[in-house]
Amino acid sequence: MRPPGRKQDVPMQEPIENIELEAKFVANKIKEMMSDNYQIYDKSGHYRKLEFKDIVILLRSPSSISEVFEKELSKLDFPAFSDTGSSYFDELEVQTIISVLKIIDNPNNDIPLVSVLRGVIGGFSDNELLEIKTENRNVTFYEALCEYTPDAFGGITLTLGDKIKSFLNMLQDFQTKQEYLPLDELIWYIYDKTGYYNYVRLLPNGDLKTANLKKLFEKAKEYETASFKGLYNFINYLDKVSKGNQDAGAAKLIGENENVIRIMSIHKSKGLEFPVVFLCNTGRQFNKQDLNESILLHQDLGFGPKYINYERKIEYSTLAKEALKVKMKDEILAEEMRLLYVAMTRAKEKLIMVGVGAPDHRRPGSCGQLPLQHKNIPVSELKNAKSYLDWIQIVCRYNADAIGAVLEITVHNKQDIINDVGAGLDQPEGRSRPTPTTDIHRINPRKPKSIPC
Repeated sequence: MRPPGRKQDVPMQEPIENIELEAKFVANKIKEMMSDNYQIYDKSGHYRKLEFKDIVILLRSPSSISEVFEKELSKLDFPAFSDTGSSYFDELEVQTIISVLKIIDNPNNDIPLVSVLRGVIGGFSDNELLEIKTENRNVTFYEALCEYTPDAFGGITLTLGDKIKSFLNMLQDFQTKQEYLPLDELIWYIYDKTGYYNYVRLLPNGDLKTANLKKLFEKAKEYETASFKGLYNFINYLDKVSKGNQDAGAAKLIGENENVIRIMSIHKSKGLEFPVVFLCNTGRQFNKQDLNESILLHQDLGFGPKYINYERKIEYSTLAKEALKVKMKDEILAEEMRLLYVAMTRAKEKLIMVGVGAPDHRRPGSCGQLPLQHKNIPVSELKNAKSYLDWIQIVCRYNADAIGAVLEITVHNKQDIINDVGAGLDQPEGRSRPTPTTDIHRINPRKPKSIPC
């Protein structure tokens, strides 16, 4: 949940979205656990050092945010795998080769040409590209490459001239080969000639990246067996498949014993267990957009429309719609509560729940409120909650005395996480492993007042 009016905490600091903040915290927390030789109980009946495959990151809706977690983990050279069904056309290695195919077909296409030049295959810096274009501003970038004269700047850029000549020779070679080679052989020739296939193999998650390149090769081979031929038609085919998201899932080669950190949805985690579980994005508000539709539909109670008065040109809700809204809201909350139960029971040994949210004394479940000693939680408080984090904090408030033996609540400031601290690094000395089996970490997106939690 992004708070309104969020201000920048540090001068000259790029603003960080809440989900990036959370992903950064999780990556730092995993780094801390790995460096501290965190021990888990193995199937063999002995304790052993924590490995990447023992860790899973659970998200309610991973399709739009799993890449943020992968990016932060990759910064620390941690292997990660996210089975979100995202299109492999969005992967950088696939986009790079598609851009090469596009400039083979039409080198005057500036966008794919510049992307290839700036990438590993071209190896040009931004300053070199600027120098090339500055000399010939009124032509395409390909024409500027061809017309570039190395001695235009007093002979200083002879190396750049050699680099341009080498690239143009490589491009001409590809254009010659595409006239008689099948598409799949052309693609593999590009892999081999540029060394790009071997390059991505050495990157984090290299096996997955090479599998994506193999899948593009196989797709070209399948296309050759169809009635359509030619590079131009194949590029158009890839564009249509990419936009339609048809048969475009990324290559899957993850196994049960692969030593990677898994990122998955709560739905897909049903029936699975992991030694260490991070339940993230708990501050995300429940999706109740369906309740705002003009007509509500329910499988048992029928439909509830709005009433429209055309003479007075006004519309308002009907009793039937309000009744359906109450029923459907209860069902949404019941489903979310079931999913929260599933997520919290996936951990064998350690459950770490992370969420972003500023304390608000007026909201139920806020850490700023005093503990309560009621035995039962009022249903009204549960219904007024807007996120998993609200529910978790409500439970903590109503069970303040008993819950401390198994759970720790920690509040972190945004700036601490940006500075790579505050990821649980403040534990007492001499304590290698915390007693509680569950941690709750709430991240304040802006600088809070000093409020005990």
